[in-house]
Amino acid sequence: MQGQRGGKRFGAGRLVQPSSTSSYIDQQPSVNRGCADHKSQWPTDLLNSTQGLLQQIALGINRLDQYRKPNQLIINTTAAFAKYWLLPKLPKFRALHPKIDVWLNTTAEAPDMATQAVDVCIRDDLVSVVDFEYAALAQDKLLVACHPSIAALSPDERQTLHGEREMDWTYWNMQQGSDVGQKTEGYNFNEPSLLLDAAVQGMGIALVSSKRPANTPCAR
Repeated sequence: MQGQRGGKRFGAGRLVQPSSTSSYIDQQPSVNRGCADHKSQWPTDLLNSTQGLLQQIALGINRLDQYRKPNQLIINTTAAFAKYWLLPKLPKFRALHPKIDVWLNTTAEAPDMATQAVDVCIRDDLVSVVDFEYAALAQDKLLVACHPSIAALSPDERQTLHGEREMDWTYWNMQQGSDVGQKTEGYNFNEPSLLLDAAVQGMGIALVSSKRPANTPCAR
């Protein structure tokens, strides 16, 4: 987990680009000088051409209010961690800290906390960075998981579900993990939450985090 000291808010410059505004302002209404009817329509044309820009500006200003809230806490994490661990705990956090508004920001890659509007990162792919507080919250381990119907099959009959990084069976084999019938063939997933869902639905055996919810119906 990483936390930014004295969290900053960025993004105003990205919401409305000067070049975009100039392109709208520089547009001239199409007027046929030889036709009085066309001349009388130019205010409507101007309004139509600028209305979209005005709406974008209004939305951008409203969006900035979310960044400017003094009680806003922006937490970056992975989609899987947010779905299976963090999201169920938000009501309890809200009860303990009713004045804090949590903003969950989920990304596949770790953000650049020096330039992005992030207060806290909770991820398994972080490294210690200068000027940021860093702490290891827990040590995780992998488990072989599957639906009970798959566990009842012989190892040769089991389908294999492949994840990425530590959840790749290649990593498991290098660490001399048990032979449970894993094969090179099978479905591949780059999202741990989908990998877990596939195992729960009885599609095969998978490597999953031991931090998965306790009520997940997986055999191991």
